[in-house]
Amino acid sequence: MRRALGLLVIIIIFSPYALSFFHGQGLSFDISYNDINVFAFTLLQAFLSSLASLVLGFIAALGLIYSANRYPVFYKWILRPSCLLPNVVPVIMVILASLKVIDPFPFGFTGILLLHTLMNLGIVALSIQKIVSNKLSGLSEVSALFGASRAQFLFRGGLQTIFGDLAMVGLFVFAICYSSFAIPLVVGGSQFTTIEVLIFEQIRLEGDWAKASFLALLQAISIFVLCYFIPQKIEATKESFRRNQYLSSRIGIPIALIPALIIIIGLFGSFSMGMKQFLRLDLLRAELPGQILNSLVVAIGTGLFSFLLFNLIAFVFYRGTLKKIILSYAAPSTVICGFAFLIFGPQGEVSSLIRMILGISLISVPALIRLQFANTIYSLERQREVAVLLGASDAEVFKRIIFPQSFFSACFLSGIASFWAWGDFALSSIVADRSHTVALVIQALMTSYRLELAVLLLWLLLICGILTFALFSGIGYVYHKKLIS
Repeated sequence: MRRALGLLVIIIIFSPYALSFFHGQGLSFDISYNDINVFAFTLLQAFLSSLASLVLGFIAALGLIYSANRYPVFYKWILRPSCLLPNVVPVIMVILASLKVIDPFPFGFTGILLLHTLMNLGIVALSIQKIVSNKLSGLSEVSALFGASRAQFLFRGGLQTIFGDLAMVGLFVFAICYSSFAIPLVVGGSQFTTIEVLIFEQIRLEGDWAKASFLALLQAISIFVLCYFIPQKIEATKESFRRNQYLSSRIGIPIALIPALIIIIGLFGSFSMGMKQFLRLDLLRAELPGQILNSLVVAIGTGLFSFLLFNLIAFVFYRGTLKKIILSYAAPSTVICGFAFLIFGPQGEVSSLIRMILGISLISVPALIRLQFANTIYSLERQREVAVLLGASDAEVFKRIIFPQSFFSACFLSGIASFWAWGDFALSSIVADRSHTVALVIQALMTSYRLELAVLLLWLLLICGILTFALFSGIGYVYHKKLIS
């Protein structure tokens, strides 16, 4: 049974590539010089984005440790959530807030690097904070006893000790930036095309499915290889925040806060102008209730389908090749995923909403697995092994051990997926023939430079997203409390 469900999981997560392959009737290996330049540019921007995230993230990590030592309340309730904010909110919020706050905004290559760095700086800082606290605390105290300076400690021993860990964090950020679609689409411009945008152009403008499928396959294989070398098991280690002059710096605190401040500042201001624009647009006011309802359907549907995928993966996630495939699979190409679902099935508003639910779920779940869910399942491996040795079947192990203890994590992450679904416009713009959702309306307003009205609707999206997230995470919390009581 577990093997059959494992095969089902593989079919589901790789379905966009299979659908595009059969529709394109194979692959086209006709790669031009311009295509090679696009690959080179994508590699360059991903490398520089990951490098900038690592450098700034390392400095911010020292600020996190300083804050955890000196101001634990500020660290717990403000600084740490601020670092997570850019990765939790939909990407459209980061883009729109940056366009409002950074004036003039540097579109093109610089804009792509800037937004990728703002998106990933916080999560990188938290990762490096954990690495530094776990591996360098004792070494720093020994160095302090011998009178070494901060530079001597970092460049002669500290960075060498954690170089492999930093490389793994950098590879993960590289994979994210390498497959990014929404940010290059909005701020890249015609001169700075990435692989995802090139795949989009091949299908939308040229209708060349065979070439687009080949480009997507090259992209998927390269990301798969990169993710395969990222450590797949998170060891349970105890963090130790020790007071010393080497592993903390107050300079890192404002750096850690910058991305969240840009988002927060961008969401405030210009309400009067946005309301005036809203009151002048009768068609928008008439259609908005239906678009809110559609967004709610997509968000709830994405949360439910993601929850189903999490539990399927929890059932089959065990030692072996399948586990490596699931962890090494970053996410399907947004463009291929969108167009693959677009060409199958009937057209219409309901069909578009179903395609959004399927596509957003398949894109979100792989990232959320690596973010937390894999670690949750890893922590239950010993219990699973003991139960199997005692003669329990796979179904009994899942029912009595895995499902009850992973339920909260699955609900919490499904809530994040539903939150992201409220703000998705990249995949939704492909599968929808018009602006069916609030996020698509906001995208249209952004392209027409009505940023004040876009921010006003963004608040609506934010509130609704928080409510659906609270719904899923609340169900998980209630069940968890009932389980331990």
